[in-house]
Amino acid sequence: MMQEFVKSVKDSAKKAIHEIHTAVPAEIVSYNADVGMAVVQPKAKFKQPTGESIEYPLISNVPVVFPHSKNISIAFPVLAGDRMFACF
Repeated sequence: MMQEFVKSVKDSAKKAIHEIHTAVPAEIVSYNADVGMAVVQPKAKFKQPTGESIEYPLISNVPVVFPHSKNISIAFPVLAGDRMFACF
């Protein structure tokens, strides 16, 4: 009985961990410089419990963040097709 409980907890933890997505490589589909938002296409694939891999959908309203510190910021052109790292 205890072994079944331990297995159940381990299986639940593994399932939860596999559903965590923190950051994936992505590509800019479009960028609105006026509001600093992009539409991005994650380039990773999502593996379903059945084992089938599918592409992530487009993600809209993704804020584009440029490096900055107290008194300095760096900005550069963002174009469709640019690669990025999308954090969730």
